[in-house]
Amino acid sequence: MRTPLFALLTAVLTSPGYGQEPVPPNRNTPYERVEVVEVEGKTSDELYKAAKRWFVDAFKDAASVIQLDDANAHTVVGKGNFRYKTYVHASSGMRKGTMRFSVEISTKDGRYRVRFYDFVHEGSRLVTSGGAVASAINLGVILSGQDYCTGHYNRRNKPDYEPSKHEAKVCVEEVWPQIHTYEELMLGTMRAAMEGQVLPGKQPVDTDW
Repeated sequence: MRTPLFALLTAVLTSPGYGQEPVPPNRNTPYERVEVVEVEGKTSDELYKAAKRWFVDAFKDAASVIQLDDANAHTVVGKGNFRYKTYVHASSGMRKGTMRFSVEISTKDGRYRVRFYDFVHEGSRLVTSGGAVASAINLGVILSGQDYCTGHYNRRNKPDYEPSKHEAKVCVEEVWPQIHTYEELMLGTMRAAMEGQVLPGKQPVDTDW
């Protein structure tokens, strides 16, 4: 089941205080994004409680989404997903599906750390009007490369494999825009929650876990 967008996203997305930790530029490693955000005047315990509230507000059923809730470490880990849309025509019907991911929030006095990771794409089987069935295209684990974001096409697992124009286009025009859009939406609403703002609505993530 999909959930609607939070209101007031533009304002929070332009707020200062984000800092991205460097990720090794190895295109064959699974993609992840880490942000450390400063919030003045908030204790680790306050931010931890705010993080738990964010999961409740962001997901329809937080109890089924949260995989780890460690009060001692002030860390919450959850799983989410969003509907993956296709914009590159070739084989688009079989690539439509779901992008699953994990999000981890850890807190300390005056700051919190967010980690987005474990992005995995699952396509959908396509049934034509004539009854023919085409198998789903699962891009699988999303990798760090800008134009090499999936090993799906690298059937022989060659370390020096170069993607075709189509493969690179899928990454550049489909995968990264959607992932980064959802990351920014979550970062924005999360920042607002950590600062004590009350925002209406829910995050645009599916919760059919």
